[in-house]
Amino acid sequence: MRLTAAGWAVLGVGVTALGTARTLQLREVWMIAATLLMTLAVAAVLVAMTPDRLELQRQVIPREVQVGTPAEIRLDVHHPGDRWSPTVTLDVGHERHRVPPLAPHTATSVTWPLTTSARGVHHLPAVVVRRLDPLGLVQRVRTVCDPLEVVVAPRTLALDMPRAGAGMLGSMLLHRARQFGVGEFEGLRSYVEGDDLRLVHWKASARSVDLLVRQFSMEGARRCTVVLDTSTPRTADGFETAVAIAASLIEAGELAGLTPRLVTTGGLDLSGDDVVEQARIHLARVQPDRDARPVERDPAEGLGLVIGITPSVDSDLWRDRQTFSDPMLVPIVITERPPVPRSGLCVTSLDQFAVAWQALVTATATPGASS
Repeated sequence: MRLTAAGWAVLGVGVTALGTARTLQLREVWMIAATLLMTLAVAAVLVAMTPDRLELQRQVIPREVQVGTPAEIRLDVHHPGDRWSPTVTLDVGHERHRVPPLAPHTATSVTWPLTTSARGVHHLPAVVVRRLDPLGLVQRVRTVCDPLEVVVAPRTLALDMPRAGAGMLGSMLLHRARQFGVGEFEGLRSYVEGDDLRLVHWKASARSVDLLVRQFSMEGARRCTVVLDTSTPRTADGFETAVAIAASLIEAGELAGLTPRLVTTGGLDLSGDDVVEQARIHLARVQPDRDARPVERDPAEGLGLVIGITPSVDSDLWRDRQTFSDPMLVPIVITERPPVPRSGLCVTSLDQFAVAWQALVTATATPGASS
């Protein structure tokens, strides 16, 4: 227990009155001092004898918060006692919520909105239960919920990922599969321009008038590497769009059964288990970083995509893509301004990206996505 500001004031006045009464020997002042000090004592006894036994649980609804989605903080208050609970006040940072007396074995809740207008991390303060006497002179304080960090993740879109042989990207994946002999051996076929010479079956070709290459079964994409350029300057809106695109692609890759990897030029490299969950946290915090670091090659195997998200193809990231790509990965660039390679998109908003990406995974010709 401790005194409130009002309690300290009463104590100060009471002690002063007591000293004055002793000096001047005034009976009326003695009575004033005794009344004030007795009032403090009664308040302390009242608070001590009627402690609150409330049980509180804090929840963030929904559990995973994205930019622009409605969210709230809820405090569930349960009274397990056999008598009515005393009136208490819940202090949550600068906010104060009054909880009236609760009947035995009943519950109530207190809610307030959570701001989700921008991605980032909200630091929720500790929740303190404050029990005061009716005059507000003495209080009992206890902390029931520790400080908490709430991650507001970037907005994400539901995206389709390419399938080998379907759409423009699917056709490119199929070409890579045939070119490098990905999949199980099915037989021999005649050589066509673009086939890897390592697939040529020289013994069979020597017995034939045509050059024969090994034919393998078609294999779809198995991995998806997303590289976010955080070092090349761009507008604030452009950076937020790029972060949201990266988050959408990582989530879509995992949902499609691919092995996702998220890399930034600032040094972040996420792969393995729980990539999506880790990406939510890191992409909520990521900021532009002028100190570009080299991106290492993806150690995974199989066909896949390497998607560079950068302001333009003139950036260091896209010019140096050969340092982190390999022949088994189909390169895609997502930029804010032209020129745009054949397997690329030029978009300036997340909604525009959704339309352009859908065209890229379904159309057989270069999608008109640069507007």
